[in-house]
Amino acid sequence: MLLVEEVGEVAKEVRRLLHATDDAVRQGAHDHLREELADCLAFIAKLANYTDIDLQQAYVEKMTKNIGRNWLE
Repeated sequence: MLLVEEVGEVAKEVRRLLHATDDAVRQGAHDHLREELADCLAFIAKLANYTDIDLQQAYVEKMTKNIGRNWLE
């Protein structure tokens, strides 16, 4: 699935960003990460539209549900 590939590219750029010791490498990784995050967002928005899911409503409902969640369990 294309989204999995895009998320993999995000992970790659996060690793590059976290391990960068040079400012130019860090900036390049940051710029690429920005592009890959935008790709993921675009894919998710297209998928939501295709499946007739109100992404904003789904997000708000999920974040409301997560308010009392214990993330350490």
